[in-house]
Amino acid sequence: MMIENPIYQAFPERLQYCVSKIQHGTNLNSEFLLSSILYASSVAIGNTHKIQLLESWEEACNLYMVIVGKSGMSKSPAINIALKPLNERNRQMAKVYQDKKLYFDLKSKEEKASETPPSREQIIIEDATLESIYRTLSDNKRGIGMCYDEIIGFLNNLSRYSNGSDQQQWLKLWGGAPLNVNRVNSGSYYVHSPFIGFIGGIQPKVLPQLNKDDRDKNGFLERILFVYPDNVKKEPFPLHQTPQSIFDDYSDIINRLLSLEMKDDRNTISNLLYFTKEAADYYQGYYNMITDLINNSDDEDPISGFYPKMNAYCGRFALILQLLYWACGEENKQEVGIRAIKGASKISEYYLKNATKALCKPRNVSLNKDQKKNLAKRMQVLQNYGTREIGNILEVSHTTISKWIKE
Repeated sequence: MMIENPIYQAFPERLQYCVSKIQHGTNLNSEFLLSSILYASSVAIGNTHKIQLLESWEEACNLYMVIVGKSGMSKSPAINIALKPLNERNRQMAKVYQDKKLYFDLKSKEEKASETPPSREQIIIEDATLESIYRTLSDNKRGIGMCYDEIIGFLNNLSRYSNGSDQQQWLKLWGGAPLNVNRVNSGSYYVHSPFIGFIGGIQPKVLPQLNKDDRDKNGFLERILFVYPDNVKKEPFPLHQTPQSIFDDYSDIINRLLSLEMKDDRNTISNLLYFTKEAADYYQGYYNMITDLINNSDDEDPISGFYPKMNAYCGRFALILQLLYWACGEENKQEVGIRAIKGASKISEYYLKNATKALCKPRNVSLNKDQKKNLAKRMQVLQNYGTREIGNILEVSHTTISKWIKE
């Protein structure tokens, strides 16, 4: 079964097969499902590997992701299927922690005084304050992922009690800068290379709220990958069942990623992967293309701030894909090759288009005809959008878009 999806072909063939069978048996949107799997794969890899893009530029593969869809469009079920192997690993970790804590609690006061209490290993958390995240990252050098049914509550809470300081911390966490915290309430923590990502859903009518608390000005929005398919509809009850063997095979792929180890867990040192010569040349071309977009954008371009971030995200996608190819038994994991970087550039293009859609629609009421005309031309020339795509985003007929472009 072939899936009509712009990023489907970038994934390993074994994983494509799993996704096609899951989609056939659940009627979930394939873009919701594949993006959720991309996120789950990034969390499973965690800090075990990084990719070197330039001599002094290394990237881990953490992702900030938001799935856009009306209520009832099965955003959460897609996320839950993708994260199921990670939640199962979480359950196993929790059982180990409970056993260790019970054993520690039974010790005498003298024995406890000379030992360190057991720490809880986790890989997925559903909700937490920034203070508890510091502690969790300190105990889990490999990294963690966060999951929300509705992401807007998490985003609005970032500035509610901290005057925006929590939001600034999330800007730094995206880039993996060392975490050095000294707070009266939360204690003192140092993490050399923190790894954290998040995923959650949002309804289209709530998108304008993303601009609150200066998120449209401080670079926070530009770090988010939007999943916003066209014409998503609630599908009827599926007529087929997905065989359990398919879910087992998907879990096996994620568990193989979970088996990856850090180069030095104690000091948070990752294994470093490099591009092959062919892949490095291809990435250079991608980088230069993004540079052209940056140089030709202006204040009317709603996603101009996304372009620089896509250079980093493209590298992150390439790292995830290469390790997925390895986990599926299709390639090695010694270097990041041409197949991975080509797939990563396709995925990057997909999320750029989704960002345009997510951020243009809330702004349409404030754009006049000339602004829409200029934006339409830029979208067609610089980002290779079709006239129907542009029309859907700007809420103008495709015949009008064609006329504007000809002018």
